[in-house]
Amino acid sequence: MADETQWPDATINAWISDAIRDYSVFFSRRLTATINCVTDQVEYSLSSLTHPRSIVSVEYPDGEDPMVFLARRPREGVSDFWGGSYYDVWGVHAPETLVLGSKPTTGEDIVVGYLADHDYPTADDDVLTVPDRHLEGLVLFVWWKATQELAAEQAIAAGITTMLLTQFDMLVYRAAREYRYWLKYAQSEETRRRREARRAWRDWEGLRK
Repeated sequence: MADETQWPDATINAWISDAIRDYSVFFSRRLTATINCVTDQVEYSLSSLTHPRSIVSVEYPDGEDPMVFLARRPREGVSDFWGGSYYDVWGVHAPETLVLGSKPTTGEDIVVGYLADHDYPTADDDVLTVPDRHLEGLVLFVWWKATQELAAEQAIAAGITTMLLTQFDMLVYRAAREYRYWLKYAQSEETRRRREARRAWRDWEGLRK
C-alpha cells in the first residue's frame, strides 16, 4: 500500500488541482467582474478575471433598466463594429482583452459575465467552491491518478511479471471508468435539477397571477 512517503502532500495537492481543472470543464461556475470605464478608451484588460474559460455576456453601460447587453462581433472585417453596440475578446488560451465597439465615458461601468474554473486550494483549510454533492468526483479523479502512478512505478520495478502489470493496468482502467461514469451521472443530475428549478419557477409565477 502507498503511504505518506510515497504520496506527499505536494503530489496529492497537484492531483486535487488537476481534478478541479478537469471538473471545471464540465461544471464551470459563472462569475461577474466590473470594469470601470475611461473616456474614449475601448480596450480593457481582463487579467483580473479569476481562472476564466469564456466570456458569456457583456453588460454596458451597467445599471440600465432594462439591462443592456452588447452583441459579440469580430472587430476586424466588420464595417459597423466601431460605433455599434458590440464587443470582441482577444486572447489565445484565456480571454485577455475586451474591446468595445463604442467609446465609453468615465463613470460608466462594464459588467463582464464569464465561465471560470473553480478555485484551486492553496492550503489544507481552504474552502472549496466545488459543491459538496460533487466532492466524490474529485476523490475518484485523485484515485485514478494514484493508480496511474502505482502502475508506472510497477512497470519499471525489478522482477515484475506480465500478469501483475496487467492487473495494474486493469486497476487504472477501472479507476478511470469510475470517474467517467460519475461525470456522466453528475451531468444528468444537474440537468434534472435545472429542469425542476425551471418548473418550480413557472408554477410559482402561475400562482401569482
